[in-house]
Amino acid sequence: MEKDFSTWLTIEMDRLGWNNSELARRASVVPSTISMVINRQKQPGPDLCNGIARALGVPPERVFREAGLLPAVIIGEDNDEKKKELDEYWRYLTGEERDTLATMAKAFYERRSSYDTE
Repeated sequence: MEKDFSTWLTIEMDRLGWNNSELARRASVVPSTISMVINRQKQPGPDLCNGIARALGVPPERVFREAGLLPAVIIGEDNDEKKKELDEYWRYLTGEERDTLATMAKAFYERRSSYDTE
């Protein structure tokens, strides 16, 4: 079964211990917007996706992909040998090791992003 945006967002909020109001506050939107997305009454647009990405501290591209606003895989990305190598390692890591690796990748991303804005 394919995971939709509402399910993905609910999982992310549960992981962080946030309710709709907390995500809305952090994403700078009204709580009813989050509720409507969670209840599949509204599709997220670019502005909401950017706000959610900022709130969650993830790259906007990830949220856009989860929302279906970008393709799941960029053409040619699955030919990237380093990505394939990382995918192979990923399979053998424990949950704690995966969390550590994700934290490290996020730190690299944030460091690079801070340079891009200077």
